[in-house]
Amino acid sequence: MIHIVSNRKKLAVVLVCLGILWLAAAISEAGTVPYVAPAAWSPDGSKVAIVVNSSVEVRDAATTQVLYVLDGHTDLVPMVAWSPDSSMIATPSYDQTVKLWSASDGTLLHTLSGHNAYVTTVVWSPDGTRLFSWGFDTSPNLFVWDVVTGALLSQHNSGTIVAAAFSPDGQRLALSSSLSFGIIDGVSLNPIAQSPRVVCCANQMYSIAWSPDGNTLVTGSINGLVTLWDAHTAQILKQFEANPHYASDARDVDNLALSWIRAVTFGPNGSSILAVSGDGSVREWDSATGTLIQDTRITPLFTAVWSPYGGRLAVWGPTAQNATALSNEQAFDASTGEFTIVVPVSSLERLQAIASACNAPSAIRESLTTGIQADQLTTFVAQLEALPEGTIPPACADDLIAVAQTLQSQ
Repeated sequence: MIHIVSNRKKLAVVLVCLGILWLAAAISEAGTVPYVAPAAWSPDGSKVAIVVNSSVEVRDAATTQVLYVLDGHTDLVPMVAWSPDSSMIATPSYDQTVKLWSASDGTLLHTLSGHNAYVTTVVWSPDGTRLFSWGFDTSPNLFVWDVVTGALLSQHNSGTIVAAAFSPDGQRLALSSSLSFGIIDGVSLNPIAQSPRVVCCANQMYSIAWSPDGNTLVTGSINGLVTLWDAHTAQILKQFEANPHYASDARDVDNLALSWIRAVTFGPNGSSILAVSGDGSVREWDSATGTLIQDTRITPLFTAVWSPYGGRLAVWGPTAQNATALSNEQAFDASTGEFTIVVPVSSLERLQAIASACNAPSAIRESLTTGIQADQLTTFVAQLEALPEGTIPPACADDLIAVAQTLQSQ
């Protein structure tokens, strides 16, 4: 089917659907292609990386203060990725390079050169020894790097990828090229399953997450559509509308800055799906039945990322002036924002799921009984803070404390 594009805005949306972000921005009307690079929370829970044009601010997750800035690219950085052990950070760039940085102090370790076009996405191997990068190169455009030496290990033919994620067991790699979704073998890189390519512009997937058991995946689209996929067949299981701005065709969305899903994830035990949209909508569904569990709203935002155990949400949002521009589909500057950490979902069930996910001691889990009172939550937090170091991951303890304190204040 051939669609006639009637104006520059709709043409720009089509280009976003195809993953051609730089051209979309160049020909669009002001503010109509609101791509903002996704943020990334370190696996150990201690830091959050926020992309600001061609630089990356690394912030302390406890104080929200900037620890250091990764500055060295000469063009836009479309995303950022932490190594599995949180010791390194990788940044792809439209300057055709990938840079590797020390996460302890921001020291540049390697500049990976070889792409001859914009680099769009990177993902770390589960063991942290290799980095995969995709670009707009004609062919090959998938490069595999040794992160210790910076050497190029291999090159492969692949489509342009805008989001990628390894399965929890590290055996499979899920890839989104915006309008199609596929799963490949994490070692051989051979295809396993491929979804049908969707008609532009119905489901442009820029965010992706695996369920804890590796049987399903969830993607978030720019038009406000959440899709639950079978992780073995790449077939659609369920779909949900993530915000009131959803339209079946992204070209019909009044304001993509508000409909764009900025983060998707599964709940800690995989029983629910959560999506965060640009308008601040935070919706949660039962992953088995599709029932809407929660629909809440925080302030409008540029980008957001869930903490490792899903208790907190790091938000890069607009200043008051930018908030008005964002809501009115005017040009806005996402490089000037405010960083906050919020707890949009707080419940006893959430606490129980997080405690179970990090294998908290039985005494901690058993204290989270139905009907627990506010004063008992104070005791619960004190128990967590008194645990010997190493009993549970610090990121889990921080999430449990944050959710408990939010629940206590309600």
